[in-house]
Amino acid sequence: MYSDPLSEEDFENALDLLAQYLLFKTKWEATIEADPKIRRKIPNLADIPMICKGEHCVYAPKCPILKAIKTPAERFKLVDTECRADRIYAIEEFAAFVRDLSIEPTQTTDIVNVVSLIRLLIIKRRIDWTLAIEGIQDREPGAVDQKTGQVHYKKVSHPLLKTSESLEKQIASLQKQLMADRQARLAIAAVAGAGSDILKDLFTGRLQSPALDQMNPIDVEFYENVDEKEKEV
Repeated sequence: MYSDPLSEEDFENALDLLAQYLLFKTKWEATIEADPKIRRKIPNLADIPMICKGEHCVYAPKCPILKAIKTPAERFKLVDTECRADRIYAIEEFAAFVRDLSIEPTQTTDIVNVVSLIRLLIIKRRIDWTLAIEGIQDREPGAVDQKTGQVHYKKVSHPLLKTSESLEKQIASLQKQLMADRQARLAIAAVAGAGSDILKDLFTGRLQSPALDQMNPIDVEFYENVDEKEKEV
């Protein structure tokens, strides 16, 4: 199947539409309606993609964009542009985290943390692609025949396996931290909100202790008797 790649401007506009679709019915919907290109202003998100090398890219055999473009001439048009596979993946993951965690456009700290997480996920995907292309086993010199000089190799695990395991731990840790930080901030906001309501009621005279409408009949009678005696004095 032949597919002519979009121009960079058209592709950017397509990403804007994709973001609008993925963030529909989230807390970003109103912001997107006011600024359909808000995706381009997300902190650090545009710094993630690598530069496309076309057919010379080490990830070319796994790249979904290059797979959709069959002729070398059309693939060459993408050379030196920002990787479209990374850009699509980044906005898809960003929208997923925003939706799952109910992150708002004004919550910059959470947005930056999500982008940091996406950066790790993209690096992890590149490693997975490399392992898929090269295999999980590598070889290194094991011994040298002193008479012939022939090098005997031994099979070892691909060095990127350890990097992949390390990235998985970092991703899990950052996800846990992101969840914990959000829960802590939401709890603080809830307490602060409750406190402001109490102060508001106190200053407006609506806060009384104890409130007569919340007492049992015996307590109400007691406080009414106290009030009558105070009036007599």
